[in-house]
Amino acid sequence: MRRRKHSPQVKSDTEMMENTKENSRSYLSKSTFKILVSGIGVLFLLFALASRRPALEDNPSATESSPEMKKNNAVIIKSASIEGKQPIPSYQCSRSTADKHLDVILLHGAAFTKENWKESGILQQFCDVSRLRVSALDLDNGSNHEDLKAALMAMRSSGMIDPVEKVAIVTPSASGFSMVDWAKNDKDGMLENVEYWIPVACPAVKSAESHVLEGMKSLKILAVYGTKDGSGVPRSKPLEQYANAKLIEIEGRHPCYLDSPRNFVDAVVGFLE
Repeated sequence: MRRRKHSPQVKSDTEMMENTKENSRSYLSKSTFKILVSGIGVLFLLFALASRRPALEDNPSATESSPEMKKNNAVIIKSASIEGKQPIPSYQCSRSTADKHLDVILLHGAAFTKENWKESGILQQFCDVSRLRVSALDLDNGSNHEDLKAALMAMRSSGMIDPVEKVAIVTPSASGFSMVDWAKNDKDGMLENVEYWIPVACPAVKSAESHVLEGMKSLKILAVYGTKDGSGVPRSKPLEQYANAKLIEIEGRHPCYLDSPRNFVDAVVGFLE
């Protein structure tokens, strides 16, 4: 019987299969190594960036003075406490780099706080106006003119606002009492400190005697009220009648400045200019 010889072709195919497996294992090993090295590189880069990024919560001053923020000309809203009988929490911001600003003081209604000025974007929008320096205060709504005056004096002495220049004061609703009380009890002191007054449907205006409102004629007054606020006109009209105030109606309820923030800011800035 004749013995069959193995075909050389078969042996060649087997060798090719073994070579292919070996090459595959080699390729997978190299690919795995490259992926591992790339992953380590990405993690190292992320760690380096994170370590260089200032944390606002831990170091606000570092963020506020960073070159990137100055380069983008961003407006920084700073927190501060006004010293007095009781510290008054506040926010302040300004885009202006000029020596002189017009200081705008934002008070708030009984149902609100300084946070509403910030969260609504109104504080930021005011501060985008180059010549304004704006402060939002948590002055108690039961405050009288002495409390308001003391807050302004503390802000002047600490450098938060100009030491001598008159200010603009925005008083939504109940906070307007401090201004009416000032006109009633210390008109000269009021006129020495305040140039602009922007009341928003203040109930104290409606109950004030005519001679008190007449004593505010030297102020520049913009009385604001909402289209859906039934109390707006009777709380604003007396200022037009007795103090030569300018009246403006904007879309919204009693806190119309929160319902139409952009319209409110535009109206106030236009008046201040």
